[in-house]
Amino acid sequence: MPCLACKPRARRRFADKGYDYNAVVEYIEAQHAETILSPRYNRNAPHHYDRHRYKARNLVECCLNRLKQFRRVANDTNNSLPISPPWSHASTLCSGSRNC
Repeated sequence: MPCLACKPRARRRFADKGYDYNAVVEYIEAQHAETILSPRYNRNAPHHYDRHRYKARNLVECCLNRLKQFRRVANDTNNSLPISPPWSHASTLCSGSRNC
């Protein structure tokens, strides 16, 4: 099993407004990652975030939601295939976007 500590760290962390707590933001910043987190409307001191990257994250969410809607992808139980089916790589294509 490869060492998880040897893996590259994420440079950016995306989250919804519901995770906009000081403890979460401090935890992400302690990992030397950029916080891309829209501030809640009732926050006293709203923090800066990249609006364009936050909006681009919606594309990935919509793509994954669309994939979940197809039962064939969500409930693929055919284990007799010698290679992985082409639709199993669709989430890699969605998450491999350079915009995020």
